[in-house]
Amino acid sequence: LATGEMLTAELGTQSELSKIIEPHIKEGTLVPDEYIVRLIEKKIKENPNAKGFIFKGFPRTLVQAYILDGLLRKQGTKISCVINIDVPILELITRLDARGKTEHKTPYDGSTKTIVKRLEMHEKKTLPILKYYENTVKVFHVNGEGSVDDVYSNVLKPAQETYRDVH
Repeated sequence: LATGEMLTAELGTQSELSKIIEPHIKEGTLVPDEYIVRLIEKKIKENPNAKGFIFKGFPRTLVQAYILDGLLRKQGTKISCVINIDVPILELITRLDARGKTEHKTPYDGSTKTIVKRLEMHEKKTLPILKYYENTVKVFHVNGEGSVDDVYSNVLKPAQETYRDVH
Protein backbone atom coordinates (compact mmCIF):
# COMPACT_ATOMS: atom_id res chain seq x y z
CA LEU A 1 0.00 0.00 0.00
CA ALA A 2 1.73 3.12 -1.25
CA THR A 3 0.38 6.19 0.51
CA GLY A 4 1.76 8.56 -2.12
CA GLU A 5 -0.19 6.80 -4.85
CA MET A 6 -3.27 6.63 -2.65
CA LEU A 7 -3.09 10.36 -1.98
CA THR A 8 -2.57 11.16 -5.66
CA ALA A 9 -5.59 9.02 -6.55
CA GLU A 10 -7.67 10.76 -3.89
CA LEU A 11 -6.68 14.17 -5.26
CA GLY A 12 -8.18 13.14 -8.59
CA THR A 13 -11.60 12.50 -7.03
CA GLN A 14 -12.35 16.09 -6.02
CA SER A 15 -13.82 14.69 -2.78
CA GLU A 16 -13.98 16.56 0.51
CA LEU A 17 -10.91 14.59 1.60
CA SER A 18 -9.01 15.67 -1.52
CA LYS A 19 -9.67 19.32 -0.64
CA ILE A 20 -8.26 18.74 2.84
CA ILE A 21 -5.10 16.94 1.72
CA GLU A 22 -4.26 19.07 -1.34
CA PRO A 23 -2.63 22.00 0.52
CA HIS A 24 -0.44 19.62 2.53
CA ILE A 25 0.79 17.86 -0.57
CA LYS A 26 1.51 21.12 -2.41
CA GLU A 27 3.42 22.54 0.57
CA GLY A 28 5.37 19.34 1.17
CA THR A 29 3.99 18.88 4.69
CA LEU A 30 2.64 15.63 6.04
CA VAL A 31 -1.06 15.00 5.61
CA PRO A 32 -2.63 14.79 9.11
CA ASP A 33 -2.62 11.31 10.62
CA GLU A 34 -6.40 10.91 10.72
CA TYR A 35 -6.73 11.22 6.93
CA ILE A 36 -3.83 8.91 6.08
CA VAL A 37 -5.08 6.32 8.56
CA ARG A 38 -8.56 6.54 7.02
CA LEU A 39 -7.12 5.70 3.58
CA ILE A 40 -5.00 2.82 4.95
CA GLU A 41 -7.87 1.36 6.94
CA LYS A 42 -10.11 1.50 3.85
CA LYS A 43 -7.51 -0.42 1.79
CA ILE A 44 -7.06 -3.06 4.49
CA LYS A 45 -10.83 -3.59 4.70
CA GLU A 46 -11.09 -3.79 0.89
CA ASN A 47 -8.65 -6.73 0.96
CA PRO A 48 -9.87 -9.06 3.74
CA ASN A 49 -8.23 -12.14 2.22
CA ALA A 50 -4.79 -10.59 1.80
CA LYS A 51 -1.93 -12.65 3.20
CA GLY A 52 -0.23 -9.44 4.25
CA PHE A 53 0.62 -5.94 3.17
CA ILE A 54 3.73 -4.03 2.28
CA PHE A 55 3.40 -0.42 3.38
CA LYS A 56 5.35 2.15 1.39
CA GLY A 57 5.58 5.57 2.99
CA PHE A 58 3.54 4.52 6.01
CA PRO A 59 3.67 4.96 8.92
CA ARG A 60 5.37 8.35 8.88
CA THR A 61 4.63 9.39 12.47
CA LEU A 62 4.58 7.59 15.80
CA VAL A 63 0.83 8.16 16.05
CA GLN A 64 0.39 6.41 12.70
CA ALA A 65 2.58 3.54 13.92
CA TYR A 66 0.49 3.10 17.08
CA ILE A 67 -2.76 3.19 15.09
CA LEU A 68 -1.41 0.76 12.48
CA ASP A 69 -0.39 -1.66 15.21
CA GLY A 70 -3.94 -1.48 16.60
CA LEU A 71 -5.53 -1.99 13.17
CA LEU A 72 -3.35 -5.00 12.50
CA ARG A 73 -3.96 -6.43 15.96
CA LYS A 74 -7.72 -6.36 15.19
CA GLN A 75 -6.93 -8.43 12.08
CA GLY A 76 -4.94 -10.90 14.20
CA THR A 77 -1.62 -9.86 12.68
CA LYS A 78 1.27 -7.47 13.21
CA ILE A 79 4.21 -5.79 11.49
CA SER A 80 6.72 -8.46 10.48
CA CYS A 81 9.66 -6.20 9.69
CA VAL A 82 10.65 -2.69 8.70
CA ILE A 83 12.92 -2.05 5.74
CA ASN A 84 14.55 1.37 5.87
CA ILE A 85 16.19 2.49 2.65
CA ASP A 86 19.19 4.64 3.57
CA VAL A 87 20.04 7.40 1.09
CA PRO A 88 22.29 10.40 1.83
CA ILE A 89 20.37 13.69 2.04
CA LEU A 90 22.20 15.31 -0.87
CA GLU A 91 21.40 12.31 -3.05
CA LEU A 92 17.72 12.58 -2.06
CA ILE A 93 17.64 16.25 -3.00
CA THR A 94 19.26 15.47 -6.35
CA ARG A 95 16.79 12.65 -7.06
CA LEU A 96 13.72 14.64 -6.07
CA ASP A 97 14.88 17.65 -8.05
CA ALA A 98 15.42 15.43 -11.11
CA ARG A 99 12.02 13.76 -10.66
CA GLY A 100 10.47 17.22 -10.52
CA LYS A 101 11.52 17.72 -14.13
CA THR A 102 9.76 14.56 -15.35
CA GLU A 103 6.20 13.40 -15.90
CA HIS A 104 6.51 11.44 -12.62
CA LYS A 105 6.85 14.56 -10.49
CA THR A 106 4.78 15.02 -7.39
CA PRO A 107 3.42 18.34 -6.12
CA TYR A 108 6.22 18.63 -3.55
CA ASP A 109 8.97 18.11 -6.13
CA GLY A 110 8.28 21.60 -7.46
CA SER A 111 10.97 23.51 -5.61
CA THR A 112 14.06 23.07 -3.52
CA LYS A 113 12.20 24.73 -0.65
CA THR A 114 9.45 22.09 -0.57
CA ILE A 115 11.95 19.27 -1.06
CA VAL A 116 14.04 20.46 1.90
CA LYS A 117 10.90 20.99 4.00
CA ARG A 118 9.80 17.44 3.22
CA LEU A 119 13.20 16.00 4.17
CA GLU A 120 13.27 18.01 7.42
CA MET A 121 9.83 16.64 8.25
CA HIS A 122 11.15 13.13 7.56
CA GLU A 123 14.04 13.64 9.98
CA LYS A 124 11.75 14.91 12.74
CA LYS A 125 8.73 12.68 12.44
CA THR A 126 9.72 9.50 10.62
CA LEU A 127 13.09 8.55 12.07
CA PRO A 128 11.65 8.03 15.59
CA ILE A 129 9.50 5.26 14.10
CA LEU A 130 12.63 3.24 13.43
CA LYS A 131 13.53 3.39 17.12
CA TYR A 132 9.97 2.42 18.06
CA TYR A 133 9.96 -0.64 15.82
CA GLU A 134 13.53 -1.66 16.74
CA ASN A 135 12.07 -2.66 20.12
CA THR A 136 9.51 -5.04 18.61
CA VAL A 137 10.49 -6.22 15.12
CA LYS A 138 13.49 -6.72 12.90
CA VAL A 139 14.52 -3.45 11.26
CA PHE A 140 16.63 -3.81 8.13
CA HIS A 141 18.73 -0.88 6.94
CA VAL A 142 19.48 -1.27 3.25
CA ASN A 143 21.66 0.77 0.94
CA GLY A 144 19.51 3.03 -1.21
CA GLU A 145 22.31 4.22 -3.46
CA GLY A 146 22.85 2.94 -6.98
CA SER A 147 20.48 2.02 -9.76
CA VAL A 148 16.83 1.15 -9.29
CA ASP A 149 17.77 -2.49 -9.85
CA ASP A 150 20.50 -2.30 -7.18
CA VAL A 151 18.12 -0.84 -4.61
CA TYR A 152 15.40 -3.33 -5.55
CA SER A 153 17.88 -6.15 -4.97
CA ASN A 154 18.87 -4.68 -1.62
CA VAL A 155 15.21 -4.49 -0.51
CA LEU A 156 14.26 -7.88 -1.93
CA LYS A 157 16.66 -9.86 0.28
CA PRO A 158 15.19 -8.85 3.68
CA ALA A 159 11.65 -8.94 2.27
CA GLN A 160 12.11 -12.55 1.12
CA GLU A 161 13.79 -13.50 4.40
CA THR A 162 10.89 -12.07 6.40
CA TYR A 163 8.29 -13.69 4.16
CA ARG A 164 9.93 -17.12 4.66
CA ASP A 165 10.03 -16.60 8.43
CA VAL A 166 6.35 -15.61 8.60
CA HIS A 167 4.99 -18.21 6.16
